[in-house]
Amino acid sequence: MDFRVSSRVNGEFAAIFAHYLDKSVDAADRFVGEFERAISEIRSSPNRYALYLPEQFGTIYRHYLLQRYPYSVIYEVTDTEVLILAVAHSSRDAGYWLKEE
Repeated sequence: MDFRVSSRVNGEFAAIFAHYLDKSVDAADRFVGEFERAISEIRSSPNRYALYLPEQFGTIYRHYLLQRYPYSVIYEVTDTEVLILAVAHSSRDAGYWLKEE
């Protein structure tokens, strides 16, 4: 199964990293480690994680909640690939990242 990361995720990740780096190097490093762990876990078992509000969206998305950080990694699983779509802040409206594409 192929694994892809959408281009928007790079920008989101960079902005989040910069935010935590302004607070402390340790906070930024921990965020990177948690994000890398999320990607590794999703890669190894993509269907393991919860559906992301399936009643609101025409496509079935899944999400992985980061520990110690208010973000979810939102992704889609198809027959041929896993596509990471967003790193979504938990306080924002659900699906905001769909409207900003």
